[in-house]
Amino acid sequence: TDLYQGLQRSPLIIRAGWYLATLILPVLLADTLNKRNLKVFAILFVLLNFFDFLQGSRGALLRPGMFFLWYYYKAISKKRASNILVVTIFIVFAFIANFILEMRSDEKNNNSGVFNQVMYVAEGLGSSYYVNAYYVECHKEINGIDQLYVIGPVIDAFASFFNHDLRGQSEARIENSYGLSHKLTYFVAPQMYLDGHGFGCSYIAEIFSTAGFISVIIFSFLMGRFMKFIEDNIKSSPVARIMSWFWIQGLMFMPRGDLLGFVLNMCFTLIIYRIILSISKTGRKRVVIANY
Repeated sequence: TDLYQGLQRSPLIIRAGWYLATLILPVLLADTLNKRNLKVFAILFVLLNFFDFLQGSRGALLRPGMFFLWYYYKAISKKRASNILVVTIFIVFAFIANFILEMRSDEKNNNSGVFNQVMYVAEGLGSSYYVNAYYVECHKEINGIDQLYVIGPVIDAFASFFNHDLRGQSEARIENSYGLSHKLTYFVAPQMYLDGHGFGCSYIAEIFSTAGFISVIIFSFLMGRFMKFIEDNIKSSPVARIMSWFWIQGLMFMPRGDLLGFVLNMCFTLIIYRIILSISKTGRKRVVIANY
């Protein structure tokens, strides 16, 4: 399977501002229960991620797009999305992803015709399984007794604030990382990894590393229950609406990504929401006291 390479890093001040904005923006979902507010939220998001779109980032466009569709039918619309509509949108998004992938790739796809394009898209979707195959074949060589890959991305994301070795792609990161994606790519293709490429990851491989097939069954059940919790509370709970932003997009990315990579950002956003809520309540109390 082809390795992919991340987008070019922006200057620190731009990355910091963008990161802060991406943490604050989901707070708006706490008050998004009509079409107008959802349109405003979507426009703000597009403006924030416009340059990622231009660089060919499929995830920056497709995951939020699918989220907005899901959110509209679960939290706002009284109608249910038809199966035909869901299949049609999936096909359209798959071909958009293919177009963005070609735009980002140095080698252009010369296949013409609808059938060839469909096979090309199917091949791209099938690459999600390569990570699982590589892990099953190589897990005895790359596993350590202290590795728990399910929470590895959360540990790495938090530790990277203090340990610079957990940034970028280097041999030092392999020594310090708990992330499966880095260790697996380095084991299979070390030079390509050091050049900045990677296989990606798979939540199935991460879960499998915990306790084999039984852990896949248990985690899949827990994921289903959490999804049910989000859907049951999406209209009544601002916290559930904020969590849905991270969970639904994370769910779409899991076949090529990790299981809990979104958790740290979600926690930061919920903390920001609680701070804003506390400030708002304090302000209202002061107004009441002043009027009294």
